[in-house]
Formats: sequence, C-alpha cells, structure tokens
Amino acid sequence: MKKNKIILCISVLLLFLSSCMTTKDFNNYMNQWKGLDEDQLYLVYGPPMRSQVLKDGRKLIAYDYQHAGLDGVTFCEVNFTVEGTKIIDANYKGDYPALVQHLQSPNSRRNP
Repeated sequence: MKKNKIILCISVLLLFLSSCMTTKDFNNYMNQWKGLDEDQLYLVYGPPMRSQVLKDGRKLIAYDYQHAGLDGVTFCEVNFTVEGTKIIDANYKGDYPALVQHLQSPNSRRNP
C-alpha cells in the first residue's frame, strides 16, 4: 500500500512538472543535441528502437516510450536526424507525461 502511494505521488509530481514546462522549454532541451556526435546519443539513450538510412545518406533514429499514469497509458517518441556522424536535428512527439520521464540531456550517461 505504501509503495502505491509513493508511485502515485511520483506520478502526480511528474504530471505537475510536465505541465510547468512549455513546448519552448522542450525545444530548447532538444536543441542541446544539435551538432553533437552520434556516439554521444548512443552513450546516453542506448541502441535505438528504430533507425532508417535515407537515400541522401542522412540517418533517422527513434526511441519510443510509454508511461502508465492516472489517465491510462501515454506514448512519446524521441527522434534524431544524423548527417555523417553529427546530429543535425532532435525533436519529440507525444504526451508530456511520457516525454518528461524519458528526455535526457547530452551530459547524461548510461551505466555500462
């Protein structure tokens, strides 16, 4: 029972934090990735869930997430475009509660 209350409190806190952030905040957050090397992306997010190489040589990389909250399951997608080895675009689609939990900055590192 206590664990459920903790999870509920965390969910409410994340929902509150996500409602405080604007689209501009998220765009600024994603812009931190532009110009960085593709390897940094993998060090932070790990292997992509999906990727596709376009005819012009650019690579599209996607990470899909879901979040079970009070209003049901929400989904988000974090996308990167790579040219050569440099990230040229980073964006997201989806519901804020799912997004807030999964956006990571270039300085975050996964534990090997």
